[in-house]
Amino acid sequence: MVFMLAFFSRFVKGIQSGYSDRARTERFALFSRELQPTPGKRVLDVGAGQDFFEWFPFKDRLLVLNLLEWQGRRTWNGREVPHVIVGNGCRLPFKDQALDIVYSNATLEHVGKENWQAFADEVRRVGKSYWVSTPNKWFPLDVHYHLPFFHFLPKGMQRWCAKAFGLDAHRSEVFLDTDLLTAEDLRRLFPDAKLVAQGAVIPFNWSAYKKP
Repeated sequence: MVFMLAFFSRFVKGIQSGYSDRARTERFALFSRELQPTPGKRVLDVGAGQDFFEWFPFKDRLLVLNLLEWQGRRTWNGREVPHVIVGNGCRLPFKDQALDIVYSNATLEHVGKENWQAFADEVRRVGKSYWVSTPNKWFPLDVHYHLPFFHFLPKGMQRWCAKAFGLDAHRSEVFLDTDLLTAEDLRRLFPDAKLVAQGAVIPFNWSAYKKP
């Protein structure tokens, strides 16, 4: 049973990996089309995703912010990360409307439900425009553990299953305190935003964005 569950998780992860790459590419294209980053615009990535850095064409104008220095490095695939900021997304170290674009992908669900509003308020405060993406709570496949309905279990049972079934230890530490959001949550947190879904019948991801 333990072996089968771990194998199933890794099997689904392998399939989902290629699909996730295509989804990110689609998301970046939507972001670029709607918010139109240019070399003259200052862009902040809250949560500092390497995928976004790799894709973003104007790296010298990109600020990356995370709780820790960007995974202990200032280079990625031989490219320098010029502007690394250690900070908290719920207390951004910028003046009001100081940035042209604030971008965040798959970060909001990790700040804690009690901090959702503070995170959203800070994004809206410092950014003239913004793009915030997060997995859909109602999508049946858990996007972190790659198991169906795992995220609907109580947190205590999730921890027990992660330990008992030998799921990835790193994921156990990083993802067990995840609080996934619904479209209604995003509408409440970002009342001036438009929402765009990714996925067919049941969206697997929501993005809330506001143009300048």
